[in-house]
Amino acid sequence: MIFATLFTSTLLLTGCQTDEWDLMKITIEDGYDAVPGDDGLIDEAFPEINEADRAEDEENLYAAVPVESLPLWSKPDTQSAELGRLPSGELVKRIDGSGDDSGFYHILTKQNGHEGYLAANFCTPVYWRFEGLKELPVVDISKAEYTYEEMQADLNELVEAYPEILSCRSSGQSVSGREIYQLTLGNPDAERHVFVDASIHGREYMTTLLTMKLIEYYASQYYNGCYHNLFYSEIFDQVCFHIYPMVNPDGVSISQLGEDAVQTEEQRQLLRDCYETDKKYLSFLPDGNGTYYWADNYRGLPRETADDYISYDEYLTQWKSNANGVDINDNFDIGWEEAKYKTYPSHGQAKGKEPGSEPETRLLMAESQKKDYSCYLNYHTRGQLIYYDSFGMEEALLQESYELAQALSEFTRYPIYSTADHEKDKAGFGDYVHTALKKPGVTIELGRDPSPVPIEEFTGIFTRHRETWAMLAYRLSE
Repeated sequence: MIFATLFTSTLLLTGCQTDEWDLMKITIEDGYDAVPGDDGLIDEAFPEINEADRAEDEENLYAAVPVESLPLWSKPDTQSAELGRLPSGELVKRIDGSGDDSGFYHILTKQNGHEGYLAANFCTPVYWRFEGLKELPVVDISKAEYTYEEMQADLNELVEAYPEILSCRSSGQSVSGREIYQLTLGNPDAERHVFVDASIHGREYMTTLLTMKLIEYYASQYYNGCYHNLFYSEIFDQVCFHIYPMVNPDGVSISQLGEDAVQTEEQRQLLRDCYETDKKYLSFLPDGNGTYYWADNYRGLPRETADDYISYDEYLTQWKSNANGVDINDNFDIGWEEAKYKTYPSHGQAKGKEPGSEPETRLLMAESQKKDYSCYLNYHTRGQLIYYDSFGMEEALLQESYELAQALSEFTRYPIYSTADHEKDKAGFGDYVHTALKKPGVTIELGRDPSPVPIEEFTGIFTRHRETWAMLAYRLSE
């Protein structure tokens, strides 16, 4: 019961809402509908904020974390005068506790001392002040299309620059022979270990960019960064992170490069055949924020008109599966038989011919059992949500995962959402962690806009997540 003891009494802030949350219904890409109640909250996602836990020497610092920009109001009321707009990552200092009941923080901007009110749900707490994101030199965040080859080069450069902090190895290969890397951050001989994976879905490569930038951040700040008056080096000496930044390199490459990503004519023909089947079920529809995306209605009837079929090139950008057309996150032996996914190759939601049929799936099953991991973090896009459970999960483990989600929500400001009622949606890695390994784990959905998430969202995403690994390591080391 690690998380039951570590995360019960130390939560500072929890929960967040996506932009225009109180106005819109948010539609999650894999078919879940998250509908806010009258207060804009989901599934008891936002416990009471406990500001008393904030240490005085941390100066009540916060960072603005909107997707784009955040209005600064003259009063705790959106009908008051707008004094300006703060970009994502802007540091502010909370002046006092006024405005709590109305959901606003009374703040001063750190840059120019402007005073006003910000929506509390778009302010994340700051424990270690850091404003050098653009100065971190290795991982390029100027574009969203962060490629497999760029990741390889960056892993080599980071390990060479920080050999006492980072180590890297190949844990296996994809269908097309690309290496699937594991990087360790911290002391490999630590008592506690955390499993992190990203880009299990091809088009969700924003998760690779985030995890790689977090690796660079923690390595660069290892000896001077602090959390609760402990240096990162002290915290990560007791807790080691094992990070798989690109579990599905073939899928990522197909989403970014199209047919140029595959090596044989047989693989190219598979992509074309998948397109001919899938295009009849893909519809261009608005999501809850009014942004159009390609919705997959494979459980419905095919469309009869070809007038608005997705183009082949755009179809490949939507690729989630591996090079065999199997969705790795639907290929695990937990409810695989009952899972109502596609049984034929596809860009996504294709469960394969049998559970564990794919090398990437088998790799995750093997790697996830090599240590007694304290918890598992699975990064996906999109939805700005945290899933914490699986159908049929044991009650004690359910509570641990929920408390893990709460602790992460303190910083990400993402609401917590349950999938336990979705009995038909099984066979994912999260289900495997909860049911086969019987360990706490969460699926963290980054980004507001449809996948591939645009680079304009990265600063806000990074700011939300920057201190989450330090927080988690700190609490596991207590």
